[in-house]
Amino acid sequence: YDQSMRVLKQIMDSGALGDIVFAQIDMHAIPHWQSFLEDYDRLTLANMSVHHLDVLRFLFGDPDEITTLTRKDPRTRFDHSDGITVSTLRFPSGVLAVSLEDVWSGPRQDGYKDDQHINWRV
Repeated sequence: YDQSMRVLKQIMDSGALGDIVFAQIDMHAIPHWQSFLEDYDRLTLANMSVHHLDVLRFLFGDPDEITTLTRKDPRTRFDHSDGITVSTLRFPSGVLAVSLEDVWSGPRQDGYKDDQHINWRV
């Protein structure tokens, strides 16, 4: 796991953040250097979402419910099923979490300045 997530878990376990009720991941990045993904039938789920779901499990345990919606990204030049994903999770503690990934969305022109980011909120 990412060191920052380990530290977050320690802070949460210490009680310093009080009762956790909600967590959110918002990721926007275009991994254009990973050309092998053109062979995947699922882009975002297999490449990024799986890691975010693992971190949420690390922080909050196994969820009781998960709902994920996906759609194709019309700007991606090869066939795929999930360029954009939204996952909602409910944990036994009552914590709700949302993971938003538009890993493949965004302009594809060379030289375009893009707002690539991953933001976490607990």
